[in-house]
Amino acid sequence: MKKFACLITLIVLLWNFPTNCFGQDAGDKKKIEAIFNKIDKAWNAHDFAYLSSSEILDENSVLINPVGMYWKNRAEIEKEIGYLSEIRFKYMNIVERTILMLRFLSPSIALAVCSVTDEVQQDFTMPGETTVTKKGERMRAIQSFTFVKKNDSWKISSLQITEAFAGK
Repeated sequence: MKKFACLITLIVLLWNFPTNCFGQDAGDKKKIEAIFNKIDKAWNAHDFAYLSSSEILDENSVLINPVGMYWKNRAEIEKEIGYLSEIRFKYMNIVERTILMLRFLSPSIALAVCSVTDEVQQDFTMPGETTVTKKGERMRAIQSFTFVKKNDSWKISSLQITEAFAGK
């Protein structure tokens, strides 16, 4: 019986090791989840300036978009999101976000992976292309985030967006 109790204790300790070791609490998890909620609300309101604001992005954030473009700081991310918002993003809304993983690596570093589905709200064609993206089409992406915590505030330090294909 003592061996069984020791085994259960060990399992509980190991299961909770990252949280206990790094001092994370439910408040940290909720703060990161709140950032995702703010991102989704801003995206759907087409408030694209918020998406590159200092409220959610670290000054030295990096973003790699689905076609491999590498944007290396908040100012560059702001510029590129501004451009793409006019030719693409304004026609789309986030219809689903699922947090697939949220892991704290230290008291001030967290990783998150989300599955995000966008739906086209109006037909559009990207400049220089002939293919029309049709209203109702859905696009799914996997987003990988690194968050940093400074002054009790979590911010995105890096984001990579990868297009996810059906069935994957």
